[in-house]
Amino acid sequence: MQLTRGNGEGGALWSPDSTTVAFTASREGDSGSQIYLLPVHGGEARRLTEGLRQVGSLSEWSADGWIYFTCLADPSPGVLDTMGLIHGFNSNGDKSP
Repeated sequence: MQLTRGNGEGGALWSPDSTTVAFTASREGDSGSQIYLLPVHGGEARRLTEGLRQVGSLSEWSADGWIYFTCLADPSPGVLDTMGLIHGFNSNGDKSP
């Protein structure tokens, strides 16, 4: 069964309770690949991240709800791109500390 649509969608991770799939995609209005959450019982995918230049790959969806991934962060003065570092968001959209 196909859960996602379009080119460039991938990197799927199942939620710990198997009710949601997280995946990366670049959809209309996105500056680059972002993380989307799709309920497996139907409905539209919800964008979890916003404004990241490029999400690389999804690494893990922990039992306590955090999704860990690599990304290319938008650089600001004195800050280097962070591709390869692990970042995190929980399924509510909260950033990891």
